[in-house]
Amino acid sequence: LNTYRLFVFFVMVIPAVNEYYYFITNKEEEGLNKKLGVFTWIFLSCTTLEFLIIYKFGNELFALPWPPLVKWSWICAGSVTLLAIGIWTLKLKALK
Repeated sequence: LNTYRLFVFFVMVIPAVNEYYYFITNKEEEGLNKKLGVFTWIFLSCTTLEFLIIYKFGNELFALPWPPLVKWSWICAGSVTLLAIGIWTLKLKALK
């Protein structure tokens, strides 16, 4: 079941990243979309739902707390990734 879910998420990521790329690099004179595509919204919804399910039902799966090094490493990696995507988005939008 987990392998199947990972495969489905991988298959969803391909068009979602493509739509996000076109949304970010959209130039007004090309007449492309000015909003995110359906696959991107579906992927974001599925990822959010998956996180909420794990948060609600995963207490017995993760009985031991994460080691501080692991927890802070993931927090830092996620923060840097979100910051990089935000800066990249603003920079590309400013170039238009």
